[in-house]
Amino acid sequence: MARLSAMMSVAQAGLTRLPSEQERLRPLERLATGLRIQRAGDDAAGLAIAERLTTTLRAQGVIGRGLNEAIGRVQQADDGLGCIAELLQQGRELAVAAASDHLDDGDRAGLQQGLRALIDQIDAIATGTRLFGHSLLSAPRTSGLTPTLDEVFGQTGRTLSLNSGLRPLAYLPAGMRNVQVEIDALGADDDLQVFTTDGRHVLGTGLHDIGWRGNGIGTAEQLEGQVMLRTLGFEAGARLEAGALLDGRSGFVDPGVPGGAPVSLMSTSLGGMTLGYSGDGDHHDGTPDDGQVSGPWRHEMLTIGEVTQPLLLMVTGAGRFEARASWSDAQAVDRAIDRSRLSVLLQADAGQPVQQMSLEVLPADSGSLGLSGVGLASREAAESSLTAFDRAIGRISQYRGRFGALHGQLERALDLGASTLENLGAARGRLLDADMATELGTLTRQQVLAQAAQALQGQTAALPRQVLGLLLGG
Repeated sequence: MARLSAMMSVAQAGLTRLPSEQERLRPLERLATGLRIQRAGDDAAGLAIAERLTTTLRAQGVIGRGLNEAIGRVQQADDGLGCIAELLQQGRELAVAAASDHLDDGDRAGLQQGLRALIDQIDAIATGTRLFGHSLLSAPRTSGLTPTLDEVFGQTGRTLSLNSGLRPLAYLPAGMRNVQVEIDALGADDDLQVFTTDGRHVLGTGLHDIGWRGNGIGTAEQLEGQVMLRTLGFEAGARLEAGALLDGRSGFVDPGVPGGAPVSLMSTSLGGMTLGYSGDGDHHDGTPDDGQVSGPWRHEMLTIGEVTQPLLLMVTGAGRFEARASWSDAQAVDRAIDRSRLSVLLQADAGQPVQQMSLEVLPADSGSLGLSGVGLASREAAESSLTAFDRAIGRISQYRGRFGALHGQLERALDLGASTLENLGAARGRLLDADMATELGTLTRQQVLAQAAQALQGQTAALPRQVLGLLLGG
């Protein structure tokens, strides 16, 4: 009986070591998925850390794709600048040829046509060098808070009563055609003024005029500080350039009754467009610059066949005037966003501030390079164009240097991101990945225990029959 009792105790001890159903399934789950943490109960702290690492890992993958896109943009922009640099060198060669005394006006006219074609190619490359919908060589020209001409008048041919002052009346976007603006000063001296967005005073009256002085503007610094503002449509850092001003004092052509028969106006050329101007009546009515006009001197007119670069139209003075405007092919103006810089994300770790860098837009169109007024019609103009080309070539060289430095910075950021991605993946793996050897050993041990328990259970069930046989045999 003592032997029977001992065998029963051993069998019970073996049965108590059998793993539970959950314990038997857990190694199988880990081996099947390769993950140590199947649910929060397995390791709550480890799961929280792993989720943060997963968030950062996924963000870093997206950032890497963005950096590759940015590198592509910079490479594309540098290729475009290389083409523009070559065109600038060709333009300078034309200017050198035109500056020679052995050429006549006909020869220079042929060179001028070639120059115009080169400048058109420069503009086409600056606006067309795009990748992923963006360009680093052309920034959109926006009108700021200044409405476009068609927004001011609503419909072509309409006459309005407006106030003169110190802010642009209307923005004329590139592409607008057949522009004609006529004003009636109604007795006061109100003058048309036209500026490019970078500050070139194209036509109107100089700062000596009473229309400017009556509004407190007498110097270039005052004009730049109070009028040439980005919010009004001027480019950042715009500076007054009045050297090529078609000054209203130089003549006056009576435009007649608004809407009347066309008249021959004074004209000036800029960037392939021709602007007609009637002049300033107040300087030709017998009492110059007294702020008062009457009769035919009250009327001024502006005409533009095609606007090839954005212009800002002002009417300076101290009173009200009537204006009539007509045009065709009005262009939509983008005021919603400023793409003077494009942002690229560098880091977006979970719970940390976002880090980014900016890809600066470096406009390389002819207007931004200072080539809008270049010409080869005379030797003097050709010599002036040489100076403009030298400045433009120097600026392109600076741009390429800045893009080269930016390319290196982006490459280093991409390499750092790849290293970070590898380290974060390893850290996450140490938290989440199952130890296959350990799990396989645990599964084997459980299987051995289960088989041993089953064998011992069979032996235990057979003991009573063996004891009974002994007793009956005895």
